[in-house]
Amino acid sequence: MFGISDVDGCRFYYGDERKADGGPASMDIDGEAHAKLYLELAEGKEQGPWQQTFVKGVGYKYFPHA
Repeated sequence: MFGISDVDGCRFYYGDERKADGGPASMDIDGEAHAKLYLELAEGKEQGPWQQTFVKGVGYKYFPHA
């Protein structure tokens, strides 16, 4: 879980790295991909979807059954 505090309050996210087909990344998680996503979320001005499913090299991607 990843939380951000700012002047307007708090934003909370759950980072969930996936493979392109929506399967779990499991042992193939990528630290740099996580860092990039978390930086984007921290610099964002508004709350995005709380469940941040993402794919390395793509970023956030909605998976309906994740």
